[in-house]
Amino acid sequence: MASYLLYIVTGAVLALMAARHLLALRRAIPKSHDAAQPGVLGTVEGKGIRWAETTLCGAIFLFGLWLTLTAGLLFIAGLLHSL
Repeated sequence: MASYLLYIVTGAVLALMAARHLLALRRAIPKSHDAAQPGVLGTVEGKGIRWAETTLCGAIFLFGLWLTLTAGLLFIAGLLHSL
């Protein structure tokens, strides 16, 4: 039972941290009409890297959400089974 609680807390922390980072990235990405063509120079400056970082943060967010929900369901099933 304690391991399920640990998984719930870990998943919630992962999801919250990734969500905060995604919101920070959203503010940092320039509008499409402000940005130039993302060529080689844009990639060297790091503008093309933001999409990879956004994708990775989204995957971490979804994993944290999945971990929290799955551990929560297993915790509830364990509680109901012990009754």
